[in-house]
Amino acid sequence: MFLLLLMGSCISLGLPFLTKNLIDKGVSAKNLSLISLLLLAQLGLFLGTVVIGIIRNWLTLRVGARINITIISDYLKKVLQLPVRFFETKMMGDFNQRIQDHERIESFLTSQSLLTVFSILTFSAFLVVLCYYDFTILLVYVLLTMMSVGWSYYFLRKRRILNYYRFQRRSENQEAVLEMLSGVTEMKLNGFENFKRRRWEQLQEKLFQINMRILKQDQLQSSVFDMLNHLKNVLATFLAAIYTVKGAMTLGELLSVSFIIGQMNAPVSQLITFFRSLQDAKLSLERLAEVEQHPEEWQPDQIGMEHTYEAVLPEEERGIYLSDLSFRYGSAASPLVLKDINLFIPEGKVTAIVGASGSGKTTLLKLLLKFYAPVKGNIHINHCNLQDIESASLRDHCGVVMQDGFIYSDTIERNIVTADEKPDAQRFANAVRMANVKEFIQSLPLKEKTKIGAAGNNISGGQKQRILIARAVYKNPDYVFLDEATSALDAENERVIHDNLTGFFQGKTVVIIAHRLSTVKNADQVIVLKNGRVVEQGYHQQLVQHKGEYFNLIKNQLELGV
Repeated sequence: MFLLLLMGSCISLGLPFLTKNLIDKGVSAKNLSLISLLLLAQLGLFLGTVVIGIIRNWLTLRVGARINITIISDYLKKVLQLPVRFFETKMMGDFNQRIQDHERIESFLTSQSLLTVFSILTFSAFLVVLCYYDFTILLVYVLLTMMSVGWSYYFLRKRRILNYYRFQRRSENQEAVLEMLSGVTEMKLNGFENFKRRRWEQLQEKLFQINMRILKQDQLQSSVFDMLNHLKNVLATFLAAIYTVKGAMTLGELLSVSFIIGQMNAPVSQLITFFRSLQDAKLSLERLAEVEQHPEEWQPDQIGMEHTYEAVLPEEERGIYLSDLSFRYGSAASPLVLKDINLFIPEGKVTAIVGASGSGKTTLLKLLLKFYAPVKGNIHINHCNLQDIESASLRDHCGVVMQDGFIYSDTIERNIVTADEKPDAQRFANAVRMANVKEFIQSLPLKEKTKIGAAGNNISGGQKQRILIARAVYKNPDYVFLDEATSALDAENERVIHDNLTGFFQGKTVVIIAHRLSTVKNADQVIVLKNGRVVEQGYHQQLVQHKGEYFNLIKNQLELGV
């Protein structure tokens, strides 16, 4: 691209001299053979610029595509390495808008920067030629050019501020559209469509006002810029015409100067475009840098989960320890969701966590999975601090079914085996059997190769949960975390899956959040949470006899019937 631009610049420099000789030595001397030769030379140079332009555009597209892929891939790689808490502070529209910003960076790197370098080179060369013809014309041209460039540069700061506001409005706009599309069912059920549409229209009005301000500013800047450009062209041509009339300059030189002035307008405009593109690229890079500079989940001094198995401890001391654990969402002014939790979750046992809605059960589970860090206290696995363990390594050893588990727009098999490049047929069959989802899969036309719609929209809640359970079982993990994993299942499916999982749980550390008695009563220990605190702890029969919080809870919510 660099070489092609250089060749194009050299060709441009040759054209004014051909024009001069065409008039002075061809037309004035009535030399038809020279006229034909010079016109053929001009045609040859024109064809050369066309060929160079075609190749350059092809290279620009190729290089631009590679840069696009690299920028977005690096951005997505970084985003996926950020902690879960980061995503709760950002809107999806914000992420989408940042991804779209890469186009401005790519344009700057592949087009504007190289074109501007050669525009400046071409402009400088034409200035030398113009000086060769007449210094006064050069001086007038340079002064007016500096005025037009200075005027345009003055507007860049204002444009930067408006550009920032436009980014914010576009992010909000994309968020509103995504929310409407993803929540269309609930909107229809609650007659929320018109309200949401009007809210989107209000966002559009704000975006329109920003665009109007940008348009007014651009029009003012470009109008004065164009006027100064046109003025310098007229003055330079007028001076050249006076010199020609007085005999100080030939007609060919006049046409050559006119050609040069016409050719120099493009580099000046390119310089202004470069300043804008540079500003846009800087803003885009700053937005990407906000993500790039955010601390990742992984830290170089963290250890893998295998180190937790190396700890030499008596069997009864092996497990997960929570000591003086407290946690809140948001700032320090927000209330604590969990308060002074002290727990021991023994290794190889089943622990059930129960409590009313809002008691902190799911939050506790997310802390165990390192979605968040405690604001106070610690979590240890076999005396290894959870914050010192790599998040990816921890989750590799965990099978998890969350309340809001996600189904990918992919085949049922891929939804169960997830990242496993070569699925293990035996493990897959075992997972399908344990989750009692085999009959459903066999009823589909392409069996396990059947593709599920986006977010599992074309399957029922119970089928979705069974696929999520199969996904957790397929991993054959050491730790199993289930958050209301069977809440959408009918009694028969729940009974079958519960019986299947009882054998699967053998030798695994299991934490279950549940409301149903059938899931809780066989646990090795039951933890009762209330308002973020542990109020009772023991096994089912013991807590029932105690007739405390657990007794009231299961009487009201677990359908104990006592």
